[in-house]
Amino acid sequence: MSRLLSSVAVTFLLLGGLAVMPAALMAAADKEPVNTAWMEAGKADAKASFAKQAGSAPKAAAWPTIIGEYLWSGRADDKYKPFFMFELRVRGATKTTEATKYRIVTLDPARKAQTSGPWMDLGKVNPGETRELSYKLNCPTFQAFQVEITWKDGAKNVQETYLAWDKVAMLPVALSEVANVPFLICLNQNFEHDETKKLAAVSYMLWNIGGKPAKDVQQTILFKDGAGKTVHSHEIKPARPEVAGGFVGEVKLSVPKVPSFANLAIATKMTDITTLDPGSFTGAEEVEIAQVRAEGKVLKAKVRNGLKTPLSGVVVVITLTDGNGKAVKALNLPVGELKAGEERDLSTDISTVGVWSGYEVGWKSSEPPAPTGTTASAPKSPATPALLVDGLEFTVTSTRPDKDGLAVSGILRNKRDADLDGLVVSFTLPNGSKDGAVVTLKPGKLVMGEDGVAVNFTATGVKAFTGLSLKWVSKKQ
Repeated sequence: MSRLLSSVAVTFLLLGGLAVMPAALMAAADKEPVNTAWMEAGKADAKASFAKQAGSAPKAAAWPTIIGEYLWSGRADDKYKPFFMFELRVRGATKTTEATKYRIVTLDPARKAQTSGPWMDLGKVNPGETRELSYKLNCPTFQAFQVEITWKDGAKNVQETYLAWDKVAMLPVALSEVANVPFLICLNQNFEHDETKKLAAVSYMLWNIGGKPAKDVQQTILFKDGAGKTVHSHEIKPARPEVAGGFVGEVKLSVPKVPSFANLAIATKMTDITTLDPGSFTGAEEVEIAQVRAEGKVLKAKVRNGLKTPLSGVVVVITLTDGNGKAVKALNLPVGELKAGEERDLSTDISTVGVWSGYEVGWKSSEPPAPTGTTASAPKSPATPALLVDGLEFTVTSTRPDKDGLAVSGILRNKRDADLDGLVVSFTLPNGSKDGAVVTLKPGKLVMGEDGVAVNFTATGVKAFTGLSLKWVSKKQ
């Protein structure tokens, strides 16, 4: 306050022994501060996040859709209070919506409203129109949040609700989209470990945000060390044979014989669908594989060619793994030719596959056609092989034969929204054997951004580069 007053010539009038501030200055003091720099702190990062999310944004629908989301926080707003800022990119519905407004509600572990923000008017939103919105809340930290959007359809009030539990990577999910399926998520994971007794007390909240019950649910708790390696796994079944739509409940258990660990992850399987992190397209200039999930006895995924050139003979390789990360089954999903910018839905039968709790993805292709504009006599310029797995990108810069195999060089980039500590990366290249050539590296810390770090390794027994798969773990994911 002293800084504000020092910049204003303040005059007091003495009336009957009272100090009175002139009305003009009183009105000025009630106005919002001119300096709004604090509101701009996360804008650039929000735009970068929107660009990454463009490839996974939902298609236009009968309701306004959220096609970009970024969350950041600060210690002090204009009132010197800590805050969260929700940056949203919203696209209009397939027809004009009138009297459109929205608000954000944070949720506690029991999925109860924790802080309800005020309604903000958007007015008339035309079909396909894009709005970028910034919404501030002064609130404590939260487990999830929902965006409520209402509008008028004639005389009728209509509402769509989006729910977000991953504050960094995934776009909020429209609840109408999961109304006819089960959709399980785990939040508020806590644990205590008795090193002497090797006993781990674990608790977490289980939500079914879908509208249908999840049947034959089986969950696997993966205990991981500081390098992200699974040191122990434990399979459990919820007390109920099925988890009803809309269910919210706490899971508590004690797991014996657990060695030292740093954190844990939970994978969930059920009869109808497998709920892992399905991943999403980022819009990056590379080949991306996302939305991997099991529906009944069918495994589904999507592939996107983000390169500027078409690819020929594309094959997506999905390796299903058990709780310890060991391969259960490698599946080759043929794609064929994939045009620049094209997305393709994939599926394959998994009725004969045993129990699995995770997956790795990779792809391979024959040499791509020459880029547009090259002449018949010009040599073909193959696209730079690149792979993005859950926000970690590896771009191959060169390959050459070596006495022991194939020497590979590339750039490893962290395209997530936070630094990665204790990073361990494992590359697998086909070499004619069942498991392929596996190379594990420990880059350590990898800061977020475009610079990346150089990576060099030799894949034993590999004669030529025909494909690559990547998996990684970190203390902070």
